[in-house]
Amino acid sequence: MSQIPSSPIDYNFDTDPGKFTFQVGSNNSDFLLGTDDRDYLLGKGGDDILVAKGGRDYLEGGNGDDWLSGGGDSMVEDRFAFDKNDGHDTITDFVPQCEICILIFPGPEGDRIVLLDGEQEDIDAVTKGVTETPAGDAVLHYGETDITLAGIEASDVKADWFLLG
Repeated sequence: MSQIPSSPIDYNFDTDPGKFTFQVGSNNSDFLLGTDDRDYLLGKGGDDILVAKGGRDYLEGGNGDDWLSGGGDSMVEDRFAFDKNDGHDTITDFVPQCEICILIFPGPEGDRIVLLDGEQEDIDAVTKGVTETPAGDAVLHYGETDITLAGIEASDVKADWFLLG
């Protein structure tokens, strides 16, 4: 691929291209399966399932009720991106900080949630307005978008988990 797609977050695709896959879904419900390398998965419309397997991944479900998995590897940093009208999405394996990586300098910063077209006030509103599912999973509210963080408690959500894009 000669042209790297522009991303709201500079993920060093230009300066450190390495090996990565770029997949774009349709306006229907799609299943996008990544690789063990870096993935850029964009679901677009429909109720999508995006699964990255390893590497530093960027996942954006788009409109619809999406299910996003970065691969669960705490040794790499994934980015999960949302705009204010993305529906009801679930991140299955958000890892805000690699516990063992704290001993490594510099270690990975952990997964991050990208608020597309957001401002600092949006981060403040999202972190203050966290609710939870009956199972105790944190639910973030960004505009009309609800983001469930499976396995994360509402009281654990921190502002430094978010990036603006």
